[in-house]
Amino acid sequence: MTYSNSKTKQRILDVAVTYFTLYGYEGTNLEDIGKALGLSRGPLYYYFKNKNDL
Repeated sequence: MTYSNSKTKQRILDVAVTYFTLYGYEGTNLEDIGKALGLSRGPLYYYFKNKNDL
């Protein structure tokens, strides 16, 4: 994984932690996380298979 890829993955994780903290696991979806990052679902699924994997 390149530096850019690991940086993107970390950004996704950071936003996911925030959303899970605010809305809980059930209240969070990958689309919301993607929107917060300006990413479509495709790149999210590149890094994580699903919400459980995240």
